[in-house]
Amino acid sequence: MKKQLSDNDSITQEVVGNAHVENYALKMFLYADNEDRAGRFHK
Repeated sequence: MKKQLSDNDSITQEVVGNAHVENYALKMFLYADNEDRAGRFHK
């Protein structure tokens, strides 16, 4: 899969990949925090 995505910087450069993972984790945390504060609980 790395060979197929060799032109993607988030695959070939660790710093860029880490930034993508951190950004996604932050989005997920903010979504969960907003849902919690609004009192909407899901399974």
